[in-house]
Amino acid sequence: FEPKRVHLKKIVFEKSKDKESPLPFQDLAAPKDDSAAKDSAQSKADSNEARKTRATDIAKRLKDNDSFDKVAAEITADASSGGKIEDAGFVEEKSLNPIQRRAVEKLDIGESTKMLDLPDSYTILYVADVKPESKRAFEEVRLALEAYLREENSPSYAHAAAEELFALWTDEKNSVRSLADIAKEKGI
Repeated sequence: FEPKRVHLKKIVFEKSKDKESPLPFQDLAAPKDDSAAKDSAQSKADSNEARKTRATDIAKRLKDNDSFDKVAAEITADASSGGKIEDAGFVEEKSLNPIQRRAVEKLDIGESTKMLDLPDSYTILYVADVKPESKRAFEEVRLALEAYLREENSPSYAHAAAEELFALWTDEKNSVRSLADIAKEKGI
């Protein structure tokens, strides 16, 4: 059984972090400049809002049949856009987070999602290809299955073969044959 897999490409605008991590033992005695902290927070909010707007505009362009490759090339060429292009390759739909899964399962090849507001980014997903759920014939998987079972059960097979060899040797204790001769005879 092969589950449905989707070839996803992403346009990602990462969100600015809300809090900066202070350095340990930073000069705590110095008076704090609240206006600088407010300016920094406002700057981050403005930056996130601009990224959200940019991602929403791009999602609209894609819905209006603008080419994903064309839009991706523009984002890549404009370093100041804050966006990046990722090729996730083929992924199982069930491996996506719930927001992404719900958005992608409705799409056909060549379609894209609306802007997804994820915890760490504003993301647009594009379905480049789909490999539908399929069942493979037993003959296609027989050799791989046999190899897997042999590898998985090899300690128990080795143990069983050793017990059989030991039983043969102990039954022939009065014989002049060595354990090595019996093993060679059995092809072990």
